Amino acid sequence: MHLGIHFLLFGMLKCMIRKIILILSILLTIAYATLLERKLLRFSQLRKGPEVVGSFRIFQPFSDGLKLLTKREIL
Repeated sequence: MHLGIHFLLFGMLKCMIRKIILILSILLTIAYATLLERKLLRFSQLRKGPEVVGSFRIFQPFSDGLKLLTKREIL
């Protein structure tokens, strides 16, 4: 009987890990899609973009998210 419980718990853990990986993948995709959009808009407008955060601007989406979370009013 204990063997069945272990298989059940292992299956639930495996399912939870897959869901967490899926959610993180979606969040990272959205963050880098935003970065790509910013770069394309900057190129199309021929002007400099937002301040650079980190090397190669890879931390810009995270900086934007942190800025959004620390604002007083969110629409």
